[in-house]
Amino acid sequence: QWHQYTRHHNFYVRKQFSHFIPAGYTFVECGSKQALAAVSPNGKRLVLVVLNTSDETVNHKVELPHVEKATCYRTSEYENTLQTKEFTLSDKQLQFQLPPLSIATFVCKL
Repeated sequence: QWHQYTRHHNFYVRKQFSHFIPAGYTFVECGSKQALAAVSPNGKRLVLVVLNTSDETVNHKVELPHVEKATCYRTSEYENTLQTKEFTLSDKQLQFQLPPLSIATFVCKL
């Protein structure tokens, strides 16, 4: 007999970390208790995970001097690891908003 399984919202929150930061990456200091950063073994990829645990939208500006390109995935009340282009990367600075109670993962090419 087959069972039907449903993914709970928490699955997508955890996926923001586990899917984009594979084994072998090195965690690096990022200066925030609401963020986590890891670099690939070959040094060509940076993964930045940022959390918003508040009930308000939060604006972020992050200095990323070595990043050439970024892709963002977000989980929020209405999104489940959804790829979004709601950020800007220019002049070595990443700017984005995080909705209340959300998490964003930026996969960056160095």
